[in-house]
Amino acid sequence: MEGTEAINLSGSTIFVVEDEVLISKFYEDEIRKCKGRVIVADGVKHCKEMLDAGTKFDVMLLDINLSEGSGFDVLEKIVSEKIPAKVIVCTGYGFYPDIAKSIAQFGVAAKLLKPLPASDVVLECYTTIQSGRYVCDEHNNDEVRRLEDEMQRHIKNSFEVFTSLKSKRIEEMRDASKGHLAWFRKLFSRRDDRQAKEDLVRINSVIIALKSMFS
Repeated sequence: MEGTEAINLSGSTIFVVEDEVLISKFYEDEIRKCKGRVIVADGVKHCKEMLDAGTKFDVMLLDINLSEGSGFDVLEKIVSEKIPAKVIVCTGYGFYPDIAKSIAQFGVAAKLLKPLPASDVVLECYTTIQSGRYVCDEHNNDEVRRLEDEMQRHIKNSFEVFTSLKSKRIEEMRDASKGHLAWFRKLFSRRDDRQAKEDLVRINSVIIALKSMFS
């Protein structure tokens, strides 16, 4: 598992949708080595049943060529029922123009070509859980609003600390400022539409002002 030692998936659930037993087992083994939890569906029907049952997960590893249909059937269900899902599409057929065009219709977080090295599987899962987009835009908007609220709390806390400590602990405040910038980058990268980005400009200006205070 070279290259994955530092990745920790503890507390995260990965939903593997794969009808090839050996590939599914490979995913399971590598994810569990990184302390992640794995649930498995061996085809479209099984996956839909689990979604209907309200199965909760942090990211889905979805094969395209499945028994009783394809991964696109699963994506269509996610979209039509507005299921909150981050999806990594995996395929062994390559991203030929027709496949790539079909995938592009859905808001998948990532596309991977099988066979996959262990490092690609766990790293993509980790990255998608941390900052990957949801298939449905409304869930991305919900996430952005949550991050906006958290950003505002960070900013408020920083000014409260600044007011109470004045100039005695500038280094602590500088670290807080850097943290806000990291939150902003994560927040801003999620927004695809122009209006959403414009909405975040005001937050950016506040953070830049905060940063300049401790430069």
